[in-house]
Amino acid sequence: MKKVILFVLGVSIYSTVCGQIIRGTILDVTTKSGIPFASVYFNATFAGTTSDKDGNFELDVSNKGSMPLTISAVGYFSVTLARFQTAKHLQILLTPKVYELTEAHVKAKSLKAKRQRNLRLFREEFLGTSANAGKCKILNEKDISFNYDSDTDTLKVFALKPLEIENGALGYKLTYYLDKFEYYRRRRSTFFMGNLIFKDEVGTDSVQKKCYNTIRKETYQGSRMHFFRTLCGDTLKKNL
Repeated sequence: MKKVILFVLGVSIYSTVCGQIIRGTILDVTTKSGIPFASVYFNATFAGTTSDKDGNFELDVSNKGSMPLTISAVGYFSVTLARFQTAKHLQILLTPKVYELTEAHVKAKSLKAKRQRNLRLFREEFLGTSANAGKCKILNEKDISFNYDSDTDTLKVFALKPLEIENGALGYKLTYYLDKFEYYRRRRSTFFMGNLIFKDEVGTDSVQKKCYNTIRKETYQGSRMHFFRTLCGDTLKKNL
C-alpha cells in the first residue's frame, strides 16, 4: 500500500547505539559552515530535535537503539545514519539540492490549469487513492514546483520547503522532506524518496483518540512500516 503516511525508507542495516545522548554538528558539505534549524530525527516517529544557529544538536536516543537516524534541512538532501556512536561527537555533511525549475509563474489560465493537473497527479501518486488518502491534505502546495522533461517524458516534482501534511484519517500532522519525485508518463510509474517526522496529533477528545488508535492499528498491520520494523527487530517470523 503506497502511502506517504506509511512510507518508510527500507533499511536492512542495524544501528549501533552506546548510551543515551548523541551530540553532533551539521555542516554544508561545500562550505563546511554550520546549518541552522536542521531536523535530526528517527524517521516516521515523534522523536527528534533541531540544530541551533551553529548547526549543533543533541538528542536523547533512549529506546531507539535499532533505528537509523535521519538528518534533513531545507535546501539539502537528507542523510540517514545506519550506524552511529553516542560517545563520539558526530559531524554530518549535507549536500545542497540543485533545482532545475522551468515552471513559469504567470497568471495565464492555461498554465494555471496545467499546474492544477500536475498537483492532482502528484496527490494521487504521493498520497495514494484510498479512503485514508482522501482525508490527507498537503497544507503548503504553493511550495511545490514541477519540471517536465520532454526527452524522457518524465514529470519531476520539487518541494522548496518540507511538505506539511495533515492526515485526517489517522489523526496526525507530519513534515515530509521530499528528496526526489519522478513520474514516468510512458510507463505510468512513479519513484519518490524522502523522510518524515510526526509533528502533532489532531484532536484531543478521548472518544476521537480511541477511534484514531483503532484505525492506526488496522492500517499498520501488513504495512511497509510493519514489515521493516519487524525485520529490523528480528521478529519477522513471529509476526507472519
